[in-house]
Amino acid sequence: MKDAVLDASVVGPWFWHPVERTTTALRSDYESGRLVVHAPTLLFLELVNVAGRQFSWEEEPLRALADRLLRSRFEVVDPALDSVATWVARGLTAYDASYVAVAEQLGVPLMTTDRLMLDRAAGVVVWLESAPMEKVYELLDVRPNALTVVTLLSLAIAFGIAETFYKFHSFTLEAGAFLVTWFVLRRIGLLFVKR
Repeated sequence: MKDAVLDASVVGPWFWHPVERTTTALRSDYESGRLVVHAPTLLFLELVNVAGRQFSWEEEPLRALADRLLRSRFEVVDPALDSVATWVARGLTAYDASYVAVAEQLGVPLMTTDRLMLDRAAGVVVWLESAPMEKVYELLDVRPNALTVVTLLSLAIAFGIAETFYKFHSFTLEAGAFLVTWFVLRRIGLLFVKR
């Protein structure tokens, strides 16, 4: 099990864009207990604020969100105010500095999609938009599951087959044949993977 601080740019999509590629793996690890999420109380306030102000959620959905947040297994940590002040002096807002201070206090990475936080706190922050997933897995000490490996391996094999053998002189036919090949290879691969 690994620990990380996640900011609102990472956790927010779990509630309003649950299939966003960048954060899906982290959410899966959190839900399975492989990742402990730490955050300042500010995270809850930011998520409710974005849902209400930016997405115009009504009172009932906002109350439901607040309830889900309070029932979450997030480890809430108050940042040291002097550490927040240090990061504000380095160019972060007090809000962003709160996340960095918590990560620094706990000695764990802060994962965000906020480029400014990376620029100001590079030693603490992992920027998810550009971080190779291997770097994220290394930090969290997790690896792709068997289904992901089968999918990627079948994709690579299907690509090789299509590139070598499919010369139909029609993009549509070649693309369709590639997709069918990938689908068949993936299904065959999944037969050998225990779920």
